[in-house]
Amino acid sequence: MPKLFNWPCTGLTCLLLLLVSACSQQPVLESVSFASQQSKLAAIESWQLRGKVAVNYAGKSRSAYLNWQQQQQAFSIRLQGPFGAGATHLFGDPSQVTLERTGTDSRTAEQPRDLLREALGLEAPIDQLHLWIKGIPAPGPLRKLQLNEESATIDSFEQSGWRVVYNAYQYLEALPLPRKITITPAGQSGKAPTRLTLLVSHWQLDSADD
Repeated sequence: MPKLFNWPCTGLTCLLLLLVSACSQQPVLESVSFASQQSKLAAIESWQLRGKVAVNYAGKSRSAYLNWQQQQQAFSIRLQGPFGAGATHLFGDPSQVTLERTGTDSRTAEQPRDLLREALGLEAPIDQLHLWIKGIPAPGPLRKLQLNEESATIDSFEQSGWRVVYNAYQYLEALPLPRKITITPAGQSGKAPTRLTLLVSHWQLDSADD
């Protein structure tokens, strides 16, 4: 049965394996199997995935094929429409990010948010998305954490003003990796919701291939 935690917390103990945060206390909210899985997921620093991304924003929707490669702090995100239309490449590291789009000049910035908004049409939380997409919260305040005790996975949580829902998982090397993720602004209402949906068809861990 799912378990719901409605109080703010300061991140999971296992996330300290990934980076040092300003958190000074860790709530007791996980079983041994859950903590073990989260620790293993947090330790994965190099991976690649393929799938699709769909964005709904201001009554409009768009979708693209997605290829995301992460090598520690360096990332490469490729988006491509049907039949190769509208190819977009967003790549970089914490110091610099570059956006390349078919038919336009490349752009470089120190912060990825503006470039990602141009690529997706939505200001997605890129600084945390590389963790959320693995099925783990980022270090920092966390609300409404809902766990699935049977599978020792996360069903949903709220962080940094966003609600993250894991609709489905797939298993690779005995680890649960998200198959479908839905990300929406926390507490959103209205007829034209903002929504980012990620559908992952293939995971590859510790990949160094481009």
